[in-house]
Formats: sequence, C-alpha cells, structure tokens
Amino acid sequence: MFIRCTPTSRSSTSERYFTHRLVASVRVGTKVRQRTLLKLGRHFPLDSALWSAPCVRIDEILGGQMAWVLVPGQEELESTAQRIAAQLLTRKSEAPAVSEGGKLAPAADIQSLDVDSLELVRLRSVGVEHLGLWAKGHVGF
Repeated sequence: MFIRCTPTSRSSTSERYFTHRLVASVRVGTKVRQRTLLKLGRHFPLDSALWSAPCVRIDEILGGQMAWVLVPGQEELESTAQRIAAQLLTRKSEAPAVSEGGKLAPAADIQSLDVDSLELVRLRSVGVEHLGLWAKGHVGF
C-alpha cells in the first residue's frame, strides 16, 4: 500500500493539478496490477517524505493492531491514518456481495461460531512489561 500523486487536468479549462490516491499492488494471475483503494483528494495534508508512515499504520489498523506508543509530534500521522482506515472500512462494508452466479447476494451474512473452539494465534496487544520497559528507557533510567 502506498500513496501516489497523479497529474490530472480538467477537460473544460485544461487546468492541470495533482490528486492523491491510496494504491495497493494486487497479484492477478502471474501479473501484478495496481488498484486504487481510495482517492485522497487534491490537498493531502502530509509532506511526501512522510507518506510511508500512514500507509504502515493503515495496514496495522486494518489488521486489528493497536499502536504501541504514540510518539509526540506524530498526532497528525495517526489521525490521518485513522481517518483513511475508517473510510476504507466503510467502503468495504458498503460494497455489495456478488454470488457465484453473478447476482447480488444478501447483505447480511450470518454464521454461527463455537466460541470454545477459538484459538488465538496472532494476539497483538501491549503488555504491562513492554509499557514499563518503554517508560524506563524514555525517562532515562
């Protein structure tokens, strides 16, 4: 996942400007294609040197990972990543499901689940030990 700055022009006035898009590389058969996930608009607030940081954070948010520690001064990166991830999740939930026959499937897909059979494989949370170790290093003990 990355952010791309794309040159665009208006057909009526031939005015040239740039628009920003969130793009993901997807493998289709043996070829790699790039798919636009979200159009971010003409005025993207972050400097181009910082574009990789929100992309990594968006992947973490979509994967259900919490932020370890918010670094002072990166509040804008976090809020931008949270906003974009929320837009992606909203678009994903609004997309109509298509069945094998090409017809629209019902929107609600309800399945039963045996809670006792669940096994946590990729548990991602901040433990008290990690937080204490970070605080100790941050304070300078």
